[in-house]
Amino acid sequence: GCAVVGSQLSMRILSSSGDAQRASTPTALLHALERGREHLLDRSVLEIAEVIGRVGHRFLDAKAPIRRLALQGLPDEAGISQPMAAAILDGMAREWTSRSLLKLLHTEFEQATVLDTFISRPNGGRHRALGLSPAVHITSGNVPGVGVTSLIRGLLVKSAVLLKPGAEDRLLSSLFLDALASEDPDLA
Repeated sequence: GCAVVGSQLSMRILSSSGDAQRASTPTALLHALERGREHLLDRSVLEIAEVIGRVGHRFLDAKAPIRRLALQGLPDEAGISQPMAAAILDGMAREWTSRSLLKLLHTEFEQATVLDTFISRPNGGRHRALGLSPAVHITSGNVPGVGVTSLIRGLLVKSAVLLKPGAEDRLLSSLFLDALASEDPDLA
């Protein structure tokens, strides 16, 4: 359901097996995003939030290799100190947990299942909510983690996301996407 465009405009996509591939053309990228959207539509939003939350929790786990990789690379990439890298990662990753994502869904939507199916409106009629797809997210380069937060929110509304992270946010975006692919290839 997502792709990351790097600084040299290389387009990395994930196949349903979770293997990273390069999209040779914009058309190939668009087709990959269309297939990703199909996988998203087949999933419940609560299941998507749970999977993403498991990945987010790994960034908070002091013993997790992904956290160590993030903390090793963030100071150089973002030009920040090690303590600042840890503070930023902790603050961002807390918002990527299942609990926080479920709270976000219930804050934004009276019933989160409106992202899965048509539901009855109090005044009659039925409605459903879905994000546009594909969605293009171009994020700020001076705050690590912003790209991941944007990607997550796009996936929660079942948008296939093309993410262009900022120069100082490529590491977390790439680590998150790799972790999502290892957790659930169809969601990535």
